[in-house]
Amino acid sequence: MKNGLNVSLYRQDLPEQNAQGKTLVIACPKQGAPELLYFGDALPKATDLNSLYLSQQAAIPQGMMDKPTPMSLIPEAGRGWLQTPGVEAMAADRPAWAACWTLVDVEEQQNGFLIRLEDKVAQLSVALNIGLLPSGVLRQQLTLINHGQADVTLQRLACTLPVASKCTERMGFYGRWCQEFQQERSDWYATWLQENRNGRNSQANFPAVIVGEQGFGEQQGELVGAHLAWSGNHRLKADYTAEGHRYLQAEVLYLPGEIVLATNESITTPEFLAAHSTSGLNTMSQQFHQEARHRLKLTKPRPVHLNTWEAFYFDHDMTKLKALAKAAAEVGVERYILDDGWFRGRHHDKAALGDWFVDVGKYPEGLMPLIRYVKDDLGMEFGLWFEPEMVNPDSDLFRAHPDWALQLPQYAPALARNQLVLNLAKPDAYQYIRERLFTLFSEYPIDYVKWDMNRDYTQPSGDIAPQAHAQVDALYRLLSEAQSSVS
Repeated sequence: MKNGLNVSLYRQDLPEQNAQGKTLVIACPKQGAPELLYFGDALPKATDLNSLYLSQQAAIPQGMMDKPTPMSLIPEAGRGWLQTPGVEAMAADRPAWAACWTLVDVEEQQNGFLIRLEDKVAQLSVALNIGLLPSGVLRQQLTLINHGQADVTLQRLACTLPVASKCTERMGFYGRWCQEFQQERSDWYATWLQENRNGRNSQANFPAVIVGEQGFGEQQGELVGAHLAWSGNHRLKADYTAEGHRYLQAEVLYLPGEIVLATNESITTPEFLAAHSTSGLNTMSQQFHQEARHRLKLTKPRPVHLNTWEAFYFDHDMTKLKALAKAAAEVGVERYILDDGWFRGRHHDKAALGDWFVDVGKYPEGLMPLIRYVKDDLGMEFGLWFEPEMVNPDSDLFRAHPDWALQLPQYAPALARNQLVLNLAKPDAYQYIRERLFTLFSEYPIDYVKWDMNRDYTQPSGDIAPQAHAQVDALYRLLSEAQSSVS
């Protein structure tokens, strides 16, 4: 919708049968980043969007900028934004660190809008993909492209979500091993920041935050829940401005010098997902659950599992394994999972991770006799345990390829659980693990993979520059390929 305000207004509606009805309204000025005018329960069709836009324009506070800096979806340091910008980058030949965006175009899509912007001085372009999904969840992603001749080193590429000024209470989550996902709440009247540098999501740093009006609960109160769909280092922020704006920000936390874009190279953020509710946490949770079910495309209820780990640990004996399977089937267990200890040299937790070959001492005929008994005789599914990202220094793999470990070779390695992380960003290491997994998937009728990941990243590098981000990208690729192979 165009008007005399030098701003284009865009509206997306979900009908009431979809997530109780939702509306998204975005303003796109010709000069400057897009602004979120509204995200929430469905607005009347006759709502005057021009009036909605004008109602949100700020006055000029005493002693502040002559022109109020807008609360945009990509806050611009170059236009006077004095807090965390959406983009922070550095180039040797131009001022790329304080971009001022100009609108290029807006493409209306099935689930929202693709908004393209550029800064010809910084020689950068950014695309914001934003919109309401059928679940009612709002998604956004940013893509940054370097159009200059010199490399651009990226410090930050953050998705930003303005929220209502009445959202003055915050809920987050913390925990530790065996006490995961603990809930904590506090008043939100100051900057809140969460950083995760574990290399993976952890019990201590779940990448989500909830903000709402005071006293929100399961069935009452207006709130917004936000989640960064990323399994690595991240930063979440809940902040406010002197002008009264409140906003959430989510980003991948890039280690120093980790992301360098050459000419025409680009990088895209993970999805930043948000759900709005005027009736408490339960409605917000239902929207996320609906979205998760849609993405997972589950075709049946999850089977009841039995896992061999605490029954036998590393002591694998065929007679005992079959006896456990028979007892499990008799009480209605539907899936039998052979856990750690089935592969070559794995007699304790200090050796053999990475040597993904069936141990012929424990299984002289391979895994097929156990699998056939579980599947054919007992009618259960068969699952197998892996920890593909890990390697023990005491392993054939590490002895042959110590350079495949995710570590700084200039320093002594920092072990955890007697193991290191395998550097999947190295093509040879990736191909080795892929070949081992896929060979076993093709050799045996495996219905399910129990994929463990039991330690944080330390010294996440293979040479000099950090590779934590590349490690997660490689892991996602491997998981996708493995899922396709098993299914």
